Amino acid sequence: MCPMKSALIRLIAVAAAVWVTAEIMPGVHVSGDVFTYLGIALIFSLVNLVIGSLIKLLTMPLTLLTFGISLFFVNAAMFLLTDHWSDSLKIDGFWWALLGSLTVSIVSSVITRFLKPIA
Repeated sequence: MCPMKSALIRLIAVAAAVWVTAEIMPGVHVSGDVFTYLGIALIFSLVNLVIGSLIKLLTMPLTLLTFGISLFFVNAAMFLLTDHWSDSLKIDGFWWALLGSLTVSIVSSVITRFLKPIA
């Protein structure tokens, strides 16, 4: 599959996952339309790609010591950074960010798995 097509599928999956998360989590709020969700997905993806990768590399010893549990907190911090840089996303606190980032990860993985065979 073309890398551009794969990235677009992943972006759509993350946007859909953010929508699902905002619908089921009372502490995660999004105001806007489909393009807002795509924008939030783009910001979240870029934050994870650039800052998240660096932080995961720097915290690798801690990740090994905690058997990966610390990655949940890194992902929550990336979700909070997305909230900070997006006017349309509001998260009510760290614990909502933790639950929200976990939900986004699970839902986007499931959606991506279903969309890749179609593409």
